[in-house]
Amino acid sequence: MSTISATVIGLRLLACVVTGSLAGYAWNRRTEPGSLPFVGLMAMISLWTLNSAISAFVFDSALHILLHRIRWIPIMIMPVFWIWFAVAYTGYDEYLSPATIALVCAIPLISIGLLLTNPMHQLLWEISIGELHGLPILELTYGPWFGVFTLYNLTITFIGTALLLRLVVRSDYLYLDQAILLCIGSLIPWIAAVISITGVIFPPGIGITSVSFAATGPAFGYALFRRRLFDLAPATRRLSRDSAIATLQEGVLIFDDSFELIYLNHRAAEILERDVESTLGTPAKALIDVDTIDL
Repeated sequence: MSTISATVIGLRLLACVVTGSLAGYAWNRRTEPGSLPFVGLMAMISLWTLNSAISAFVFDSALHILLHRIRWIPIMIMPVFWIWFAVAYTGYDEYLSPATIALVCAIPLISIGLLLTNPMHQLLWEISIGELHGLPILELTYGPWFGVFTLYNLTITFIGTALLLRLVVRSDYLYLDQAILLCIGSLIPWIAAVISITGVIFPPGIGITSVSFAATGPAFGYALFRRRLFDLAPATRRLSRDSAIATLQEGVLIFDDSFELIYLNHRAAEILERDVESTLGTPAKALIDVDTIDL
């Protein structure tokens, strides 16, 4: 096995371990807004990258193609978890009606059906097996439905990213770091996918998209652990539903159930003589006299 092959496999396994660990951690926080779809998203990525790593050791054509078809099942489910996460995390749960859920799930369900029956019609792709640097690679000729799913996936990614960026603006940039990390984590695989499909830098079929999650995982992980993704979840709902709070002349502090600060307006920051962003997550007793209020 060449050095390049070993590196690719190693990065795939690293991405699997990182995203799987993030899924496990988020599962323990599953009562927080956005945590359940985050679990699903990380689990799908973990299954994808594990499959890609295993496929590198399979040179039998029929089995390799079968693994490729199985790998695309989590890929086709991922957009559903991404938009669910973005909607829940930013506090727009009211848009999760049966009609919108059916609309979001329609293309993935059709795609999975076409994936399972692709040898009959080849609407997704025509496929053969080649080899590069000791790795078995797929040589694909994409069909018309692949373009439909790609357009759908790009649209869902854009909508989820737009929701995160809109939240940043509406919350006076309090969640800028979190949103940037989440956007980077979601966009890296798409950039890698475009490179992989077009063969601009690497030959098509080498599977750099799965490798790219070795960078996506740490981006999400840093948001989760260092930027307190769920502890400071913006879906307190009040931020998106009552933007007038930010313009009040009085100081406003909002604490979560653990009595840690999840929001303060600029007037409150001036009164406390603190920086707005760095004060998030501070215990109530460190900011105010808790004995004077009903906790």
